[in-house]
Amino acid sequence: DRAPENADRFFAQHALRPLDREDAVLALKLLELQRHAMLMYTSCGWFFDDVSGIESAQVIQYAGRLVRLAQELFGDHLEEGFMALLERARSNVPEARDGRAIYEKTVKPGVVDLAKLGAHLAVSSLFESYPEKARLFCYDADIEDYQSAAAGEARLALGRARLTSEITRESDVVAFGVLHFGDHNITAGVRQSAGPEMYAAMVQEVAEAFSRADL
Repeated sequence: DRAPENADRFFAQHALRPLDREDAVLALKLLELQRHAMLMYTSCGWFFDDVSGIESAQVIQYAGRLVRLAQELFGDHLEEGFMALLERARSNVPEARDGRAIYEKTVKPGVVDLAKLGAHLAVSSLFESYPEKARLFCYDADIEDYQSAAAGEARLALGRARLTSEITRESDVVAFGVLHFGDHNITAGVRQSAGPEMYAAMVQEVAEAFSRADL
């Protein structure tokens, strides 16, 4: 149960001093790094004779999360060295090649950050309604502004939301714009650390162009 009061209770019991928000985020990221360091040794991932199996791919995902957190926390460029080691793990399946190819195919595309989450919120908002306080997987979304318009088959949505990770408490404000031309044609853009002035200017410019059907 990652409820904030549980994390606060843990910090109150174990931290040597009161933690401000930045310290708490740092501590939670370090704990998350340690958790994935243990998960990557999950035994079922190593009971099989090929690195392309779903179990091995899963533990490589755990290791990939560890690498990304370490790079965020310490600035180390670990990923290239990690992939070089994985490349030495050859698969018996010719099309799977090796551990590096599996990492690049299955792990890297699955990485979720606040920008990708903002893109998910933007696009999905065209097809479902979100309350001002919404839940997106293990993230909280506080939608500060949302506007939409339609012109024929085209639909436009513009918004600004604060996204917060339940796991690490990492948080940022994203602004987004998404244009649906009909059918499966969708174009979206997201910007992190979006201040209110930038967002207001974007809304005015995009809304005016859309009102003229300048797609």
